[in-house]
Amino acid sequence: MTGIALESPQGARAVEAAMDRSIDRVYVFPESAPLFDIDRPTLRILTIRRIAAVLYTFDSHRLIVLRVLYARQDLDAVRDSLS
Repeated sequence: MTGIALESPQGARAVEAAMDRSIDRVYVFPESAPLFDIDRPTLRILTIRRIAAVLYTFDSHRLIVLRVLYARQDLDAVRDSLS
């Protein structure tokens, strides 16, 4: 988010707040975000304002953020790197 912060500190704070709210929601409802990989049912991707995405997994006790991706990143390359 450094680029956003340099360009617009207020915009960066808004994205950070949206990310916090979104992660709080999936903490309570971890299956609410779409699947990232059909073969891994707990691997999910949460899109935040079309700017970023959070790749996470979960079990009955915790939510684990694996990566924060930016809109222009190649999701297929990310998927391949997790295999």
